[in-house]
Amino acid sequence: MDSNDARQLIESAIDAYFNGLRTGDSSNIPLSEHVIFHSVVTGQTFTGADKVKLFVEEFVENIKSIDEKAKVIDGNNACVLFKWTSPLGLELEICEHFQFEGFQISSIRPYFDPRPLFENE
Repeated sequence: MDSNDARQLIESAIDAYFNGLRTGDSSNIPLSEHVIFHSVVTGQTFTGADKVKLFVEEFVENIKSIDEKAKVIDGNNACVLFKWTSPLGLELEICEHFQFEGFQISSIRPYFDPRPLFENE
C-alpha cells in the first residue's frame, strides 16, 4: 500500500468519526478495541471502543454544527481544526489530535479553551 492509499484510509476514518458526531451513529467509526478519548471538559478518559462510541452517541445532542477548517495527516497522526457550534449558539474552535493503529483510531484528544463553556455558571 502506498502513502496515498494509507492517507485516504486515515482520512476516511476521520470522516466517519465526524459523521458519527453529527448524526449520533457511531457504528461506522473504525475504533481500535483499546481506543482512548481524553475529555477536556470533564477531565475524564474514556477507554475502549464501546465507551467512546457511547460518548459519540450521547454527545450529538450538544452539536448544532461542526465546520471542518483544516485537516493535517502525517503518518499515524492527524489533526483536524474545526468550529463546533452548540444548539445555544456557543462557538468553539477545536483541534482534535488523532492517533492510528492499523488504520483504526487509537487515540482522540481535543484541544481548546473550555472557559466559554463555563462563563454563565
